Amino acid sequence: MSVHKENPLSHEDRLDPVTFEVLKNGFSAAVESMSDQVRRTCYSFTVFNGDFSSCLCDRDGNLVSHGRLDLSGHIATMHNTCKAVIAEFGDDIHPGDAFVMNDAYAGNTHWNDIRVVLPVFHEGKLIAFTQSSAHWADIGGNAPGSFDVSATSYWSEALRITPIRLWSQGRFLRDIARMIMANVRVPSDSEGDLNAQYESTLVGKRELLRLVDKYGVEDVLEAFSAVQDYVERFFRARLESLPDGSWESIDYLDQDYGRPGDGLIPIKMKMIKQGTQLTFDLTGTAPTLAMNINAHEGSAYSAICASLKLFFPEIPLNSGFFRVVDLKVPDGTLVSAKWPVACTGHVMTYEKLVNSVQSIFSKIEPSRAMACSFNLDYLLIGGYDRRIGDGQQYLLYDWLSGGWGGHSTKDGRCYSTLFGISLKNQPVEGQERLSPTMVTQYELAADSAGPGKYRGGMGIAKGYRFTDDAKDTIATFVCNRARAVVWGDAGGLPSCPVYSLHQSGGRTVDRGPLWANVRMEAGDTLHRPSGGGGGYGDPLERDPKAVLEDVIDEYVSIERARTDYGVVVKVIDADLCDYRIDADATKLERARIRKQRHGWLEADPEPIVERFQRGEIGVLDLIRQYGIILDWDSGSLLPNTTAQYRELMKTRSASAWK
Repeated sequence: MSVHKENPLSHEDRLDPVTFEVLKNGFSAAVESMSDQVRRTCYSFTVFNGDFSSCLCDRDGNLVSHGRLDLSGHIATMHNTCKAVIAEFGDDIHPGDAFVMNDAYAGNTHWNDIRVVLPVFHEGKLIAFTQSSAHWADIGGNAPGSFDVSATSYWSEALRITPIRLWSQGRFLRDIARMIMANVRVPSDSEGDLNAQYESTLVGKRELLRLVDKYGVEDVLEAFSAVQDYVERFFRARLESLPDGSWESIDYLDQDYGRPGDGLIPIKMKMIKQGTQLTFDLTGTAPTLAMNINAHEGSAYSAICASLKLFFPEIPLNSGFFRVVDLKVPDGTLVSAKWPVACTGHVMTYEKLVNSVQSIFSKIEPSRAMACSFNLDYLLIGGYDRRIGDGQQYLLYDWLSGGWGGHSTKDGRCYSTLFGISLKNQPVEGQERLSPTMVTQYELAADSAGPGKYRGGMGIAKGYRFTDDAKDTIATFVCNRARAVVWGDAGGLPSCPVYSLHQSGGRTVDRGPLWANVRMEAGDTLHRPSGGGGGYGDPLERDPKAVLEDVIDEYVSIERARTDYGVVVKVIDADLCDYRIDADATKLERARIRKQRHGWLEADPEPIVERFQRGEIGVLDLIRQYGIILDWDSGSLLPNTTAQYRELMKTRSASAWK
């Protein structure tokens, strides 16, 4: 996938520098005004907490500018939306029209991200498009929230909206809107968000036409091209300082839950840099999955661009950026979903691509290196809330971030998603007010960070209890990294496997990382800890004083301080947080670990699993010391998965141990 084209002439050079800068920043300001409109007038808690984006595209659908806090996952797909509308309607686009779509097969992210596209005319001529994207908490399908993990096609996932005209020359087509709202579970929220999005596009139109009135339409159109050319030249100039070559990375999904078995699901990436052009080749990635976490080509491209922005934050993102980045994706893989493949949970695949790009650029620029990060998991709850009447449905769509990977010079960031940095961590008070749930726990999860010279960021543990006002409640949990545990790098150790606990009628069930349509009764509880980031650098090289501080802060337990870092901590007075390092014991323990740890990754797994089953060692010992992965439900060894994970640890961790 590429939108590269030769562009030897610079539009920026045809504008005077002052006008260019004013218009470039004027476009950004216009889009910021659009985002403010959505933020202040949206109805749903999901959109209010940041799951939306805005943009300005030229008359050909190319991205010109986006909002400062937009989701990177949206931005690199929004030009696809515009181009899909243009392809569908051609010359049949008129002043006062506005279009709606969510079609993932046309390059959108997934079904929940609803796009509103407004053409902008000046003196009867089409000059631009403004666009708003917002995640609706539900868009139909089998499961509340539209994340049916068992789906093998989109028909059981959600309502698919190909590009349609919803406003025709200023007239709102209520019959089409009613049809859409009849397919969502909380239509009042969706209708409110739709209106907020539409008004947002009108704000963008108004601000753009103000620039046209002041500077003239020709200069504005010239500036559209100029800002794209500027970004292309900026990016290419930045790449000139980097070496040519090719680099490879691999990450994994846990398993194909539609075809359960033993073996991680590979997502392979090769990046080729030649001159000032980047090509990403995903050949070797596993075939399409019989579940909903496939990604389409637009999603894969978006993941790559979003991750590149983390290494090139100074470069604006528009279609000039896309000219520099080519994508090669074979058909029939889990990163090239085509009709009618299920793909609502594409983010589980998306984030593996983000981490792979991070891994590649960590090799190219070691001073900015970063281990694997835990990005997001999703809990979606729907049912009826007796507080507002038996006929009124509610939805709780709660994303939970984890920790960033450790860096080459500092610890990873706690509880923050890597690719959706603008997403807010949802306030508990709002969730409890809008749904019949009580949050029983919300805290950093001890020992969730991958150990390293620079440890990963912490994950979070969150718990819920369903109140007596909950009726006919159904829950879905979408996550990954139970088997493909967040990895460490440059000698760092992995994080921890993710899971979810459901307590009902005095019985606790570990439902694992991925399930759908589970009934929740009043009084039931759910517990879900997210993963931390992987560690960077050998944990035996971490300053013992830093480990001690982590123990005092309850980031690391005394037991894991010794096991993972070789730091022996004595408790003087726990109530006063008075802990001391036993320097002599620490020296001996670190020497013992250095001597034995290479052998741990070669040890026969069977006796070690037996020790685990007898309670002699724990889950983190299995993963961090021995690289052993179990079927966490049954406790049985997964030999193929273990072999794959051990190879990953040998490459990323053990190869750097002295």
